[in-house]
This record gives sequence, structure tokens and C-alpha cells, in this order.
Amino acid sequence: PRISRVVTIYDQWTFLDWLDDEALFTPACEYLLVDDASREPAPAEVATRLARRGVRIIRLPRNQGRCVARNTGAALARGEWLDFIDGDDRPLPLAEDPAWAGADLVHGPFAVHG
Repeated sequence: PRISRVVTIYDQWTFLDWLDDEALFTPACEYLLVDDASREPAPAEVATRLARRGVRIIRLPRNQGRCVARNTGAALARGEWLDFIDGDDRPLPLAEDPAWAGADLVHGPFAVHG
């Protein structure tokens, strides 16, 4: 994949309503969800939606904080670019931009719940 989107989550399953947004899922983009030892695993309905989308789920054995969750996702990512998404954020569609060529850091707009 061109882009790996690493989603860090801790008990924020209700915020994953963006899984229904077709524009977020393209062949050039992989999703990794790093569960920082949520008190409960994903509800069955959410787990089904994650599986249907091909989201790789990594569940940490104990809560270690967002930095460890991000680093875990980054280490397992296969994409050329990394995008980090907090569990309460809403990812937006990405379109490759020629301005990215040679860039060390790229950022774009984001949306949050609430």
C-alpha cells in the first residue's frame, strides 16, 4: 500500500462510524487499528465491520499509552507513508498530492467527534 493509516484506540468503539465511508478505503491505503488494551474487545458488530474492511487489528496485552500504540502500528505498517489517527478522530479521504514528493512531514485537515 501507498499509505498506512494507524488508528490508536482505547474504549472508543462508538467513534468508528467512519467505517461506512467508502471514500476512505482504497487499494492504495491500509488500515491498522492498535487497541491499547481496551477494557472490552470490539463489540461483535464493530468487529464484523472491521473485518469486512480488512482492517488489521493489533491488541496490546496491557495499556501502554498512545505513543507505544503509535509506534507499534508504525512498526507493522507496510505503506510508504504513515497517517496516525486517534480513536476519537474522524479520518478524511486522502488523495495523493504531487507536493508530497520528497517531503519528510505531511499533514492535512482532520475532523473530530463532538
